[in-house]
Parts: sequence; C-alpha cells; structure tokens
Amino acid sequence: MSNGWNYGKIYCSRITRQILFNKFPGLQAEVIPLELDKPNKIVLNEENNIEITVYLFDANHCAGAVMFLFEGYMGRILHTGDIRFSPTWFYENKILYPDYEQKKTTKQSSIQIDELIFDNTFCDPVFKFPAREEVYNMIIEIILKNPNKRVLICIDSIGKEELVISLAEKFQTLVVVNEERFQAIRCMDFNASYFTTNRDEGWIEIIRKGDRNERLKNDPNTIAITATGWANCSRYISPDDRNYIVPYSLHSNYEEIELFVMSICPGILRPVVLQGPQKKAEKINNIVQFSSYMISLMHIKQRGLDFFMEQYQNRECLSENYKNFMENPEKQRDLNRKLCIELSEEQISTQNSILFDQKYSNQYGKNRPKKYGASISQSVQLDDKQQDLIKYIKQKQDLKLKEIEIKKKEIYINQVQEQLEQMYKGNEQKEFSSNHKQRLEKNKEDMDQVQSQIEDIQNEKIQLKRNFQQYEEKSYNDQELNIDVKSCNVIFEATQEQKSTQESDKECYIVQSPDLNAKKIPKMRINFSSTIENQQQEQKNQQDKAYLIKNQSKKNQHDDTQKQNKNHKQVVIKEKQGLFSDMRLRLDFSECI
Repeated sequence: MSNGWNYGKIYCSRITRQILFNKFPGLQAEVIPLELDKPNKIVLNEENNIEITVYLFDANHCAGAVMFLFEGYMGRILHTGDIRFSPTWFYENKILYPDYEQKKTTKQSSIQIDELIFDNTFCDPVFKFPAREEVYNMIIEIILKNPNKRVLICIDSIGKEELVISLAEKFQTLVVVNEERFQAIRCMDFNASYFTTNRDEGWIEIIRKGDRNERLKNDPNTIAITATGWANCSRYISPDDRNYIVPYSLHSNYEEIELFVMSICPGILRPVVLQGPQKKAEKINNIVQFSSYMISLMHIKQRGLDFFMEQYQNRECLSENYKNFMENPEKQRDLNRKLCIELSEEQISTQNSILFDQKYSNQYGKNRPKKYGASISQSVQLDDKQQDLIKYIKQKQDLKLKEIEIKKKEIYINQVQEQLEQMYKGNEQKEFSSNHKQRLEKNKEDMDQVQSQIEDIQNEKIQLKRNFQQYEEKSYNDQELNIDVKSCNVIFEATQEQKSTQESDKECYIVQSPDLNAKKIPKMRINFSSTIENQQQEQKNQQDKAYLIKNQSKKNQHDDTQKQNKNHKQVVIKEKQGLFSDMRLRLDFSECI
C-alpha cells in the first residue's frame, strides 16, 4: 500500500484507519471503520441483495489489530489474523462465548464456527514463553537491578506501547520516542502524555534494535532490553551486564493457541501461516519489511498444526450454508460474476503491473542511455516479406508464453492431486471421502483439459514451422541493432548529425520500437544494407573478387576469402536525399528465444 492507492474499499477498525492516514496521507481509497463487538452489515451487491454481517473483536496484538467474524451465505468464518489469546476472552467476549459460564467447560465453548483461520506463528510445542504479566515483572526486576541507568527498550514495530506505558506509570517517568513513533502513538487510543520526543524529560527510551550497539557504545551509563517472542525462554537472558533479552511476544505461545482452538472446535481449521516456503511467502506478498519475519517462519516445523486438525477439527458441525457454497465451485463462480470479480489474484496483480508500467514508462524511457547513430527519426515501410517475418516472430513468442502458463497450471494441478490423495487415504468418514472423491474427479478433468491444451500447442508449433519453414531453417549473425518484435511500427532513432552521401559509408542506425510498455519481449538483431546503387556495386565487387580468387595461389585465395567474409559482416547504410529507399531486412535469431 502507498499514497494514492485506490483499488477498492478498506474495512478496518477505527484505530487502524487513523494509523493508515497517518502513514499514507495521500491514500485515496475509501476507508470504512467498523465498530468492535457489534454486528456490521456490509452490502456486497445491492442489485442482487447480497450482504454479510461482520463482527470485529480485539486481537490483543497491536493497536488496531482485530479478528473478523463473517456471517452470511457462506456460513460462519472466523479469521484471527495475528493474535495473542487471553483466557479473559471467555468472560469478556459475549458474542464469541455467549454460554461459557453455563457450559463450564473450555472445549467447544464458543458459538458454532464453520471455518477458523488462526494465527499459527508459534504453533509448535517448543514455544513456551511466559505470559505478558510475567515478562513485565522481569523487566521491573532488571531495571531495579541497574539503578541510575538509562533504559533503552529495543522495539522495531509498533504494538508494544502498552508495556512501556506500564513502566512509565510504575517509575513515574516519561518514555522517550522519535517523532515518527510519537505521531503514530497519537493516532492510537494510548495516552500520548506518557511519551515525549525530548531525551531530557525521561530515562526510559524506545529505540530500534539496529541502533542498540551504537547507543551502548556511546553512553556507558545505559542498559538495553530487547523484547521478542523468538527468545522462547522462561526467564530473561543476559549475554553481558548491559544487554538483556526478555520473551515478550505479541503472538500466542503454543499452550494459548491450543486452548483457543480447543474452545472453537471448528468444522474446518486453516492456518494463517501456510506450510512450505512458497505458501509462506503468500501471506505477506510484496512487503519488504516483513522479509526477515517470513524467513524465520520457514524454519518452524509447526508440529502442533497436524495435532490440532486431528483432535479439534469437527466436520460434522459444518452448517448447510457453508457446505452449499464453500464446497461448490459453481456457486462461487456465479457469485463472483454477480460481484464483478472475474479475475484471479494473480491476474489482478499482473494487470496492475501493466497499468503501472504504462503510467511510468515515459519517465523510465527518459533515463535510458542514448544509443549511437544519426540524429534523425523516420518511419520505415516494411515490405510483405519483412511483415511476414515479424508476424512469425510474434506468433512464436505467443506460443512460448502460452506454453509457460500451461506448465504452471499443470504443476499446480499435480500438487492439488497429491494433497487430495493424501487426505482421501487418511480419512475414514464416508461423507468426507465422498466429497474428496468428487474433488479428485474434478481435478482429473482439469488435468485432461491441460493435456489437451498442451497437444494443441504442439500442433500449433508444427503448423508454424510449416508456414515459416524458410525462417526456421535460416540463421543470421549480423551487427547488433535492436528491434522490439511486439510492435511492427519500427522507427529510426539516431544521435549523430546527418552526414553527406560520401561520408556516410559506415553509419550505423539504431532501430527501436516506440512501444516502451512492452514487457519482457526478447530483443532482435536487425541489419539494413544500402540502396540499389550500392547493391549493384557490391555485386560487381564480388565478381571481381571471384575472378582474382580463381587465378591466384592457394595462399592468396585464403587471404582474400577472409577479407570477403569480413566485409560481408559490415553494415553499410547510405542516405539519399535524407530518405531511406529499398532496404533489405535481415534478422538474427540468436536472441529470439
């Protein structure tokens, strides 16, 4: 997201809306804040009367973070996002746990949930870091252990301000922050009076982790406390007498995750952090600042996920709405058409990239280095043979791109097939098995369709080779002059002053496509020879050379042959009254594919 982003409405919490406009004041999208712990009706399509009800619950993560509960034609789906579960939710969240006090049991104590998409960042029994209250007491212990010291709290992201506010209240001091963080805090529900940008007004300061070593080196009367959940320890760690690491996390530990999932027992359980390096990258796509976070997630085995799916997933509780819609691709496609959602996420991303390139291509073109040639621009009229050649090149490239797309689809279908087969073998419920049999059959039909498309591409290749056999068999090796084969509107673009006919024997012209929006289209090599007069002169020279070669010795014959080959590679373009006439086009296919 960036300033000027405007690809649809954004629904979020009120605090998130304030943070968005603070970070992106030029945001043009409509940002709609929703109330917490109340039903919010959202009309998706007025004409077809399609609407859903959305509930927002505090995620106990960072300021503005919420869980989304969706109710409607698709059943009931709870998406947690990033959360830190708290047992107090059982008593405080009357919408999610309306009958907890009556049931007096934790397991399946919530309302019926068809699908739970939960935060599984630390979904492994190895993560046993303590609750936030315990970590708070550890920090107080560290500060009391180092009296008259300046305390640096090392935090990179926004979200742990509640911790430092508690410290400020405990020790009756202000917390020093930089201007950027101070402006962000003012957008939240925190009391900004606890914070200051003046270092002289407080001795507890929030800094970035990357600045820690330099600050400790420059000021010996300081200690640094780094709060992170990746420490995964029951007590704080002290590598030396000035560095302390405490296990403070905004995510749930393993026991908290299990307690939360057990209280829901959904029909379908899905993780936010998908398995496999490629799937993990899909969670936070194209967001550079989260790269290190995603790399860390790759190395977590997530052993608890399989256990949760086996113990707490209950497909028998799925509602009819969920079964009729979420397990029916035809109904999903029909709804997408009604909502005018006809493109996949990948297609939308590709389309946005093309629009971005078109918008800024002129700016990028100005920064491109100029190429050598003459300082004139003039359109070139291509004859039928030249047009056929460019048509052949474009068709060949289209086939190549189409083949790549089909291969991607084939790989994806094979992966789905393997997953379905594993799930089908490992499940004994008849209803579950029957459903997966249908999905296996549907996947097989998709595979047959892909194989048919692959055969069609092979046939098109054969037909193309027959139609343009003269180009398939021929190979060139000419001077390097670029042409973009995506556009037939070829132009001359040069940088030197126009010379006279006598002085322009070895002038070289650069040929480029005016279509700067063309993306990842292979470059061709193009060579132009001279006018008809030069062609006649060249034929005469070749006859003279042939006569000399025939009558000279073998040694002279070899030398003259080398000279002839060298002259044949040169590009000679002569100008006649400022115009180019009767040009022959020769293309080198060495960079075509």
